[in-house]
Amino acid sequence: MFDKFDRSLDSDKERGGPRGSLAGRAKEQAIRIAGVVALGRAKNPNDMKLTQDHAKFGIDLVRYSMASMLSFVDDDLGVTDPKNLVRRILAFCKDSVASPETVAIPNGREHWRQYLIDGLIPRSLIVRKFRNGVTRRDRDDAVHTLVEAGDLRAVEEENAGQRASFYRVPGVAQ
Repeated sequence: MFDKFDRSLDSDKERGGPRGSLAGRAKEQAIRIAGVVALGRAKNPNDMKLTQDHAKFGIDLVRYSMASMLSFVDDDLGVTDPKNLVRRILAFCKDSVASPETVAIPNGREHWRQYLIDGLIPRSLIVRKFRNGVTRRDRDDAVHTLVEAGDLRAVEEENAGQRASFYRVPGVAQ
C-alpha cells in the first residue's frame, strides 16, 4: 500500500519545488503515522500489528497535510518572472471562482468562501496566496496589469463601515 502511494507521487517528485520536496518524504511520513496509530491502538506494545486501516489512515493524513501546506505555497516559489506571476494570479483567481470549495481558507476567514461563490475574489486572499517569494510591489503590479488588461475587474465594497477590495473575473458566471 505504501509503495503504491509512493509511486502515485512520482510526477510530483520529478517536477521538484515545494510539492516535490513534500512528495519525496511522503511515504516515510505515512509509515511513521501508521506505526504511531498502530502502537496507540495496541493493548500491548509487543503485540502491535500494522493493518491496512492504519496504513490508509497514515496515507490519508499525509495527503491532507500536503494539500494544506501547498494551498498557500506556490509551486513556482522563487520564480520572479513578472509574466509568470501575472499568469499564476489569473489562474488562481479563475480556479477560486470556478471551484470555491477547493480553496484553502484561513481560520477566521470562512466568510471569504461565500465571496468566492458569489464570484468575488478578496484582495486579501490574493495577498495571502502570493506572499511567499514575491514582493508586495511585484504582486500589486501583476494584479494592476490584469485589471488594465481587462482580465480582472476591481470592485470596492463597504461592509460594516470598512472598505474592502475584491476582483471579478469577467466572463465567469457570477
